[in-house]
Amino acid sequence: MVSLTLAVSPASAKPFPFSLPFFNDVDLTSEQATLIEDLQSKYVPEIENILFPEQREKFEQAIQEGYSLRKAFRRMALTLEQKGELASIIKTVPKGQLFAALTPEQKKEVFMNKKEMFMPTPDEIAEKIKLGMESKASFAPDAVDGEMAPTPEEIAEKIKLGFEKKKAFMPSIEEIKEKISAKMEAMAE
Repeated sequence: MVSLTLAVSPASAKPFPFSLPFFNDVDLTSEQATLIEDLQSKYVPEIENILFPEQREKFEQAIQEGYSLRKAFRRMALTLEQKGELASIIKTVPKGQLFAALTPEQKKEVFMNKKEMFMPTPDEIAEKIKLGMESKASFAPDAVDGEMAPTPEEIAEKIKLGFEKKKAFMPSIEEIKEKISAKMEAMAE
């Protein structure tokens, strides 16, 4: 979960060019920060050693562009051996140890950061639909478009309207945090 979303931290220097983005706005104790640094110092070099030099460059560029670790790897042509080695490294990352060190409030912050990182925007969704429609048209250039078929722009507008309607019914971050706190308190009792 956390290990799959390493990202570049512009403020950090080599040899630790990556950070865990879920923890960027979380107020960590020195022990927690040390634990994260230890995880990074162990696993990031292992990942980098598996990649060829040109793959490392593509990997670092993808991470700098904001891709998750998984998406950065998908952008590269990895061998079956590399995929297996990477999977085994990611499986060995002690995610439980990292989350066990967090307070309930910190866990809520990490959850909210993760949620915000992976939520696509209406524009991103519209762009994917547009690319899909263009790709479909390239496979069947002689096909007659139906007069009822919406354009990518119309689809994008409908998606934006849907997101706006959803916001009216969607709980706020504060409401979500309150619900999480209430459930955690109920579990503690």
